[in-house]
Amino acid sequence: MTRKFAGRYAHSAVIAIGVILSGCSGGGGGGGDPSPGSQQSGAQQDPTTLGVSGVVSSGAPIANAQVTVYDAKGQTATATANGQGSYSISLDLTKMVAPFGFGAVDPSGASEDQTSILIAPPSGASTAVVNITPLTTAVVAGSMASSSPYDVANPVALSGSMVSSGPYEISRPAALSAVTAANVQSAKSAVNALLAKLFVDAGVAAGTDVVGTAFKPDHTGLDKVLDEVTVVPIGAGVTITNKLNLVGAMQVATVSQATVASNSLGSSFTIDFPSTLVAPSTFAGIVSAWQVCFAQSPATRVGSSGTLSSACQAAISTSPAYLNNGYTFAQEFSGWLSSTNLVNPTFIGPQVLYAESPDKVLLRFGLVDSTGNAQTTNLVAELINGQWQITGNQQQYDVRISGVLQRDLVGISLGGNPTSSPTTSYASGLVPIYRDPKVSNNPANSQYVVVTGPGLPTAGVVLAPNPSVTGMAYWPIANQTGTAATSSSITDAFFGFAQSEQSDSGNLSPAANPANAVNWLATPVTDFTQFTGYPQYTFVIHFADGTTATVLKRLLYGPVSPQNGNGFVWDELSSSSMALFAANAPAASSVSLSWTAPAFAAQAADVIFTAFNGTTGVQASTALTPTATSATVNPPSGTSQFPALTGTGSYRWLELDYNNPGSVHRYNVYVY
Repeated sequence: MTRKFAGRYAHSAVIAIGVILSGCSGGGGGGGDPSPGSQQSGAQQDPTTLGVSGVVSSGAPIANAQVTVYDAKGQTATATANGQGSYSISLDLTKMVAPFGFGAVDPSGASEDQTSILIAPPSGASTAVVNITPLTTAVVAGSMASSSPYDVANPVALSGSMVSSGPYEISRPAALSAVTAANVQSAKSAVNALLAKLFVDAGVAAGTDVVGTAFKPDHTGLDKVLDEVTVVPIGAGVTITNKLNLVGAMQVATVSQATVASNSLGSSFTIDFPSTLVAPSTFAGIVSAWQVCFAQSPATRVGSSGTLSSACQAAISTSPAYLNNGYTFAQEFSGWLSSTNLVNPTFIGPQVLYAESPDKVLLRFGLVDSTGNAQTTNLVAELINGQWQITGNQQQYDVRISGVLQRDLVGISLGGNPTSSPTTSYASGLVPIYRDPKVSNNPANSQYVVVTGPGLPTAGVVLAPNPSVTGMAYWPIANQTGTAATSSSITDAFFGFAQSEQSDSGNLSPAANPANAVNWLATPVTDFTQFTGYPQYTFVIHFADGTTATVLKRLLYGPVSPQNGNGFVWDELSSSSMALFAANAPAASSVSLSWTAPAFAAQAADVIFTAFNGTTGVQASTALTPTATSATVNPPSGTSQFPALTGTGSYRWLELDYNNPGSVHRYNVYVY
């Protein structure tokens, strides 16, 4: 099933439209490129229609992107981009009312949703260019009162009303219809000023309209600028990170209506090294080598002894030999190498996330399989003897760290007793992961791990195994004092920084952190900018023989303020799945789950289910395809069932896990 972009709200009407797509490349769709420089082009046509065309790109064209146009009354029109990311759509102006919000979904799941905006049809013209890219998403964030780029789907009809959010209700103020031309122009000017030097480097004229100027997704002009920045949604605004600085000294700006109005985006981005270092063409040799490997049949890629074929060996470095988090290439990518759906796949990227030095970068690229779903990965590449090669991070241990925004929906208190009403809150923090040696290549004599870095207690957060829960693939938090521990009494690797609670009206207010909690700071974090720019964390692994090993990890996407929680869109668990959490729910040999995916909701990557009866517990997880809206979770091998929700201290915990390809890691948690 493909996730649609239509109808975030039940009463939204869908407008019948005429859509014309072409197979040609470039910004126009339809019949060629619109003329550059403005949001209008072409001969006069029926003044009751507006032909809109543009490019959907995130640094690479988003093939077959699902494009939805929203108007100020909640009506929608839809189109599908071609293989080069170009789209064309005709809007019936006798029915649709400006301003118009635009949203684009990558059907492969390889990139974040993008948005754009057209405040009004160009005067005297029947056509317009509207690109949908990370830069236009930044413009939307800087234009909206909420600063959420996803509020292009929130029309005036919802002002002051309650919007259904599964079994819960939230209030969403009017957003799209409240945007003014001045708001949009101010946001465009602010983004242009921030990127002025990058525009010059890319040969883009000062003042170029990133929304309304036609371009081709060929890594020149505006498309080259997209290669040079990373835009990340943070709920209330976006961050823009300059890739042309070395990691550790990267310029990061937050774009929101407030920062635009106060002129506080910061200084124009500088260029610290040649932009060719982040150009996809620089890494064409890596892509070519991977294409040869994945052109082979899966049966020939890896031999019976685990040895790579010569073609696949050529896709990675041999000196040094590939090593990533303790795994060889054949081990880490066994699923890809053995997949019959990944024969001659379409390659996405590569895109540079950051440069450690002119000779070492972190790349993101992906493969779209025969079912249309993308498999993405981040891998270290190094310049060796004049050639870029994939080396992996050359680290021996499976440790990771993620910034997390977690939505908690709590309906039943511990012990299975109903509360007076469900509560919704948001929590932000970090999840440091040390994979349990039973399910990883980590040494069996590992005892505990101390993690330090920005936001964490100076002494460090300690990770240790929890022997009372079967099936845990990671070590949860044992203490935040840095002291030795052989076990943990909780099941959570989440370390909380701050939280906000949602009122009945849907408004969020800061809440105190839980008192004396093992996995929470005593005082809430208020400055979340410390988690931007890929900060570094230190893992010290302690072994039973008294020796230690140190691993350094960079945080790709940091946690965002929990006050921004409502700025994201969340999947909603179905009412039938809620029955699993009813008071005194019986033991289950498996659990079947389903959920709805509204427009702009991220695509869930995993579902994790934990059941605890007050004494012992069972945890299991299931990986999801990018478009899944249902799953069955079975107990781990050797365990027959999940325990009943009865007894003092019993609980059930369901987590939809969104490992977004270009945004903060998000958890959607139901606790009963």
